[in-house]
Amino acid sequence: MTMTQEEQKRQDDALIRAIKENNLAGMEKSIRAGAKIDAANVHGVQPVHRAATYGTESTLVFLLRNGAKIDAVDKYGEQPVHRAAELGRSEMLKSLFRHGSRGDATDGMGRQPLHWAARMGRGDVVEFLLENGADPMVKDLWHKTPLDLAENYLEVQGLLKKWSDPDFREKWRQEMAAGAIHAHWKRMARHVPKPGPSL
Repeated sequence: MTMTQEEQKRQDDALIRAIKENNLAGMEKSIRAGAKIDAANVHGVQPVHRAATYGTESTLVFLLRNGAKIDAVDKYGEQPVHRAAELGRSEMLKSLFRHGSRGDATDGMGRQPLHWAARMGRGDVVEFLLENGADPMVKDLWHKTPLDLAENYLEVQGLLKKWSDPDFREKWRQEMAAGAIHAHWKRMARHVPKPGPSL
C-alpha cells in the first residue's frame, strides 16, 4: 500500500519529533509506519542532521542502524559533524567521530568543522578537533582560516596559534605516542602472573 504525500509528511514529522524528544520507541514506530530515514526538508536537512543538532548518541546510532548516512549533506553541503561543531556539542561530536565522521569534511563554503567551532568560540570542540588531526591552517572559499574566524574569542585564538606551530604539533604527537606505549605496557603488566613463593 502506498502512502499519500500527506501521510508521508506526517510520519516524517513524527520521526523528527521523536528525535527532538530522544524517544527511541517513537522513532522506531515512525520508521515502521513508513517515515523515511533520509527525508529532507527544503534545506536538505535530514534526520541525522537533527540528531547532531539536538539528539543523543542513542538517537544517532538508531538512525545509522536504520540506513542513515553519517556523511549526509544538506543543501549547503553541511554534514552532521559541521552542525555538532558549530553548536559546541562536544559529546555528539565525539560520537560522530566514533561512527566515521571526518574532521576534514568540507561544506559548500569550503569550511571544515574547525572553521565553525572557531567562528562560534567553541574552545573545547576546537581542542578536540585539533587533537584529532584538524588542520589549523585550512582555508575556506574566502581564504579564511579558523583563526581568522575566531576574531572575537581570545582563548580559541590562543589554541589555534599554538596548534599552528609545526614544532608544537610534532611534540604533542610524540607525547601522545609515548603515552600510548606506556599505557600499553601498564595493561600488559596486569596480565603477568605474580611469582609464587620461592622453594
